[in-house]
Amino acid sequence: VKVWKERYRFRWLEELLRGEGRGDHAAHAMCVCDHPSCRGGMAEIRCKDCYGGELLSVECIVRDHARNPLHRIERWNADEKCFDSVSLKSLGMRFYLGRELHPSRTCPRPQPTPGKNFVVIDDNGLHEVDVYYCGCGKGESLSVQLMRMKWLPSTGNRPRTAATFNVMRRYHGLSLESKCSMSEFYNSLARLTNNTGDPPPTHYQEFINLTREWRNLELLKRAGCGHTTTGIDGVEEGACALDCPACPHPGKNLPPAWRNVPPEKRFLYALFLALDANFRMQRKDVSSEASDPSLGNGLAFFGEVNAYMAHLEKHWDQPQPKSTCVAHDAVNTPDKEARGTASSGIATVDCARHNMKRPRGVGDLQKGERYLNMDYMFFMSLENSDLQEFFVSYDIACQWHKNIWERLQIYPREIQEQNGQRFFVFLVPKFHLPAHIESCNINFSFLLTRYVGQTDGESPERGWSNINRMATSTREMGPNLRREFLDDHFNDWNWKKILGMGKCDSGFRDVPPNSRVLGKFFLDKITHYVPEMVSSRRDTLDQERTLPRATLGEWRATCVAWESDWAMPNPFERKRDQITLASVRFDLAQEGKANSR
Repeated sequence: VKVWKERYRFRWLEELLRGEGRGDHAAHAMCVCDHPSCRGGMAEIRCKDCYGGELLSVECIVRDHARNPLHRIERWNADEKCFDSVSLKSLGMRFYLGRELHPSRTCPRPQPTPGKNFVVIDDNGLHEVDVYYCGCGKGESLSVQLMRMKWLPSTGNRPRTAATFNVMRRYHGLSLESKCSMSEFYNSLARLTNNTGDPPPTHYQEFINLTREWRNLELLKRAGCGHTTTGIDGVEEGACALDCPACPHPGKNLPPAWRNVPPEKRFLYALFLALDANFRMQRKDVSSEASDPSLGNGLAFFGEVNAYMAHLEKHWDQPQPKSTCVAHDAVNTPDKEARGTASSGIATVDCARHNMKRPRGVGDLQKGERYLNMDYMFFMSLENSDLQEFFVSYDIACQWHKNIWERLQIYPREIQEQNGQRFFVFLVPKFHLPAHIESCNINFSFLLTRYVGQTDGESPERGWSNINRMATSTREMGPNLRREFLDDHFNDWNWKKILGMGKCDSGFRDVPPNSRVLGKFFLDKITHYVPEMVSSRRDTLDQERTLPRATLGEWRATCVAWESDWAMPNPFERKRDQITLASVRFDLAQEGKANSR
């Protein structure tokens, strides 16, 4: 930077100023292009998007942009000694659709688009274009002809606005990565068009609808819904959500006899889940289900809304007992009001091992963190799973798991039977556990539970840090627009997690590309933690050598018995009261008093 400042900065500034004027064309008043049809008109027009920036005549610039109607054009103002922005439409250019049907010429019966001002939104601004579509009978409808030009029409019937696929992809990617809002992105396009305080007529509402339609089309396309015989209406709930590929999926990544493994191997085919609620993701009481129709009800992470709301309405009076642990707000104040909101937040069921959202595992909360809401998301996220063993993490699992099987009775019989044959282990996430009472720290601890490895159960918290950046923009949305928006971001979150699983370290260069299944992330973890595991194991063995064999054997037998049957005595429970500083001082005082007599 220092070298640039000293040697290049002023020279580059001169070049910028040169580009604001006529440059090398200052001495040429007439067009000097070498095209055979050039009539030598005034050289006063240039394109900001074409390379070179030559000054051409009106006829030549229109001819050269017959297939580039969205380039930005400037006209030299001799009086003001500057360039003014103009449109190709104002220069007399017409843009014809259906060229693939008439390769050598335009349609013999071109028809103008409805209205006088057809506007196309591109990633370099908003453009008025004089569009004519094929009207000779060979072409499809106007909206289809626009789609084949890679322009997304604002409506299927007599559209007057369209957005290019490029700007749709640009905003989609920018939104997913930077959480840029629609209004911010649209305003940037308006300023690219005119940044002098006189913005073009707004097409923001059309842009909102177009981005929503684009997200939905991309969701359906990526889920393969365009190749089904049943069409979009036949897509199952949750089918458009990216599922965690590293979790066990019978019929996909499990051996045929996975159900018949001995008890000590069942954990290999267990599913780790984590539940949590987020009250930053509120939605204000604006719009409604009727005025904001859904484009994908239940297709991804949010479950089918009508069934969910009907279930809540039917069982809303279900009682929720007070906490027998510490005074958890989530337990003791489930009906806490959030004024002015239609949704007080969202809750989710995540894959606890790989930090990915579960299909049909997300839902809106109406007030607080009611068991009624959490139960529904939990059981719905498991409905399509054939697995039999589950480790479930929830920051109030010590209370929530109580009476869960009684609460299960309000669900359809098939869900009752399905979950009645499963084995569940309920735990509290590691970071949240110290806030619980002592018995919870013993009975719901990951560290004292077999077969969980180093799982911490805090995966939803990591996901919230990503999606919380959308809280400001989504709280103003209608109910279904918000769900579709969050579905899209959750899918992108899962996609980036999947990509992270497949990235390989340089140590795998000699392995064929299709065999590189170990991600760099996991390789780094193994490289870092295996030596620590070995060191910790050695320290444990050294400590055990200092203990009497009989005592050590008795301790191990007690642990094995408790791990096999939790009804057996818990070896981690304290057998006597904890010694405190106050009790020691009291005992010393009593001892001193006795000695003084």
